[in-house]
Amino acid sequence: MKFFSVVCCLIVAFTLNGKHDFTSFSLKNGLRVVCVRKPAAPIVYMSVWYNCGSRCDAVGKSGVAHYLEHMAYAIKGGAFNNFLEEIGAEKNAFTWLGCICFYEVVPKEHMEEVLKYESARMNSFDIDHAVFASEKKAILEERNTLYDTNPVTLSCEATYSNIFDRTSAGINVIGWKHEIESLQEQDLFDYHNKWFAPNNATLVLVGDVDYQQIKPMVEKYFGGLKEKTLPILKTNDNVQSKVVKTITSKSSEVGGFSTSYIYLVPFHAKDNFRKYLGLSLAFQALNQPEAIIRKTIESATDKRAEIGFFYSANSSHDIVTIWLNGNSKNDLDDAEKIWHILKQKLQSDSALTNDEINAVKRQKLLSMAHKYDDIMDLAECIGFSLMDGHSLDNIMAEDEIIQTMSQQECNEAIREVFCSEPIAISRLEQEDYDEE
Repeated sequence: MKFFSVVCCLIVAFTLNGKHDFTSFSLKNGLRVVCVRKPAAPIVYMSVWYNCGSRCDAVGKSGVAHYLEHMAYAIKGGAFNNFLEEIGAEKNAFTWLGCICFYEVVPKEHMEEVLKYESARMNSFDIDHAVFASEKKAILEERNTLYDTNPVTLSCEATYSNIFDRTSAGINVIGWKHEIESLQEQDLFDYHNKWFAPNNATLVLVGDVDYQQIKPMVEKYFGGLKEKTLPILKTNDNVQSKVVKTITSKSSEVGGFSTSYIYLVPFHAKDNFRKYLGLSLAFQALNQPEAIIRKTIESATDKRAEIGFFYSANSSHDIVTIWLNGNSKNDLDDAEKIWHILKQKLQSDSALTNDEINAVKRQKLLSMAHKYDDIMDLAECIGFSLMDGHSLDNIMAEDEIIQTMSQQECNEAIREVFCSEPIAISRLEQEDYDEE
């Protein structure tokens, strides 16, 4: 315990010295700006986060958000991209269920020019026809690599599309193959016109950035953009059925059987930050190599089966997935029987010990200290958390909150999840499997 206290004190001292040197403000048009000053080097991580992603794809137009993200650096004849290459900047973009992010790591003297280009991208969108065609081929190949030739991801796709109401969009970021093929340039324009607006975006700046200097720049380039009336999205609060669904997929690959149990979390992470942290810590503890459940299943099957826990809490849904892998059907059957017995333990007050919780708290705090020291990690941690609906105050105080988390809170969060039945069971089996 003494070591744990010393580690916590060191991390608090470290993070308070730099992590809390931040400023947040909003423009009249709704643009939110978060600045974190870390002047170790004269560079700035500049990122624009749009509070939309694949969950905002129109039904029948899955993959359009991801497609737009692919096209975004080709706007204005590629002038933005050329400028970034000239100054030696790092750039990239990514799409997730609830966000699209564009980022650049630039020397601080070029911040104003980057803000100018980013405001232009928010305001309007143009498309190079040749690039549109080439990117469609690239996206279809990405789809083929990550999904169509991967039985595990295909199984996940089939499962989620059977659970949630929005089956054509909002689940698979890349999109369904036949819908990607049918996307037209106008679909990208429509998405941009609906969702790219200052009142649907957050500008996150981390690095050698001075608040007094940056605020007039942001107002200059973004202040004149008009806010928009944003569409109201249907949420995934209600799954298609409260009856447990079993979705079976077949794989032609040899040697591999898996079962996933999907549970709906009975609270939203964005509204219950402490419960969110408690469940996150609990599953981190359950995934440790020495965790009782993991070791029990591995030893009972001579390590021919394994178990893992995954907690997904974002703007689209809050679910827990328990996956079991086995080298054979018999191994998987044995692991499932053991899991059903062990699950009872997760509904008790002694699911996880105080030592287990303290161990993962130390791991978490040390990991966070490393993230706070890297401008890219820190900016993305802030950006993703904001897009998931967490408040900036909670995000910036996360390490202090973790230190106060108790064993009881973690066990109660687990119990809330496992006191109900799963909403779906997903099975991946080998084609033409012969029991003998």
